[in-house]
Amino acid sequence: MTKTSSSSLQLWLFFFAQIVFFADFQNIILYFRTFSETFNIDYIYMGFLVSIYSIFTLSSPIFGSLSDLYGRKGFLLLGLILFILSSLIIAIAQIWEHILIARALAGLASAIFLPILLAQLGDSFSYKERTRAMGLVRLAWPFTFIIGPPLVGYCIEHINWRLPHIMMAIGAAIMLMGIYKFDFPKREYEGQIRTKNSTLDLFTRVLLNRSAVAGLVMILLAVGAIQGIFVYFSTWMETEFQLGESAISTIYSFMGVGTLFGTVLATWIGDKFGPKQCAVTGFSVAAGCMLLLSHFSYNPIFVIFWLILLGTSFDFSITVNPVLLTQLAPNEKGTIMSLSGALKGGAIAISTALCGLIWAQYNYMAIGIFCASLAITGAVIGFLAIKVKEEQCENIKEILPNENLS
Repeated sequence: MTKTSSSSLQLWLFFFAQIVFFADFQNIILYFRTFSETFNIDYIYMGFLVSIYSIFTLSSPIFGSLSDLYGRKGFLLLGLILFILSSLIIAIAQIWEHILIARALAGLASAIFLPILLAQLGDSFSYKERTRAMGLVRLAWPFTFIIGPPLVGYCIEHINWRLPHIMMAIGAAIMLMGIYKFDFPKREYEGQIRTKNSTLDLFTRVLLNRSAVAGLVMILLAVGAIQGIFVYFSTWMETEFQLGESAISTIYSFMGVGTLFGTVLATWIGDKFGPKQCAVTGFSVAAGCMLLLSHFSYNPIFVIFWLILLGTSFDFSITVNPVLLTQLAPNEKGTIMSLSGALKGGAIAISTALCGLIWAQYNYMAIGIFCASLAITGAVIGFLAIKVKEEQCENIKEILPNENLS
């Protein structure tokens, strides 16, 4: 197999693998009413499904740093196995506790699989190719957003709410076999890195890097903002416009149209414009879109328009964010990407809880103000504190600067 065909196969495997993870994450909010009625649980407790998922993603740095030392493939397979188990538990769930266990496993699977996938792309593609590679794989997000919610909403309302989880388990099993058979190139000096470094060394180098920390804080605030604006989106749409699951999920899918525009735009100009500039610009515009969505949605048509704008601006930034982070910590890709994953999980959990309180005490407009404030604060921190340098050649002298390698 040539290098070109091998790289293309890797992109396709990761693209379809992300589809099943993204479908699981994006569509869980569509199940709130169904789970509440099926298991006779008060609607207010549905936010726990998001929170428990997010709490388990906090384990991500453990696995990411281990993948820097011991390789990526085994951890990618472990993440897929846990995801399959999670989907099957929901498919056969009989009590509310089964759903909570499944969401915890899904969070753990995501914590392992998604950051290490991005780290593997960083290993496989040079910096000059990385935005394009990560952008192409990132297209799984808008594709899933456009297709997933309408199909899931239709299944919930007209067929069987368990069916989407059975299909996701099957899809993950197919990807498991594909990744198992794929021969990932071994990273140069992997053995020496393992014997001369510990996970603490990797974390220390990242956390003492001011630009890397600023990049992590920026993504923490941005993800908290986007999660907050959507955690009660379906509830707001139902109460504001008296719409059912199918209509809400169809409107929600227009966010996917925006994310498609944003991902394609970042893939096209990201390398030329620069990852820092893309991230800061996109998150700033997204903050404005959150205010527009929450304050100027007079009917569902306005909601759709703001969703497209929000999806475009946010995904323009989020597509290049892994490129930026792997540039800021070129020899600790797994560590910084897993730290990013853990912070995203924490942001989702905290933002979900805070927006639940805001929703209970105030309204969706207050949620919009809160989330927009988070996004613009992250953009300002990124603009002021991130200093991007030309990526150095990744070799053993960088990783082991005091060693004589001759």
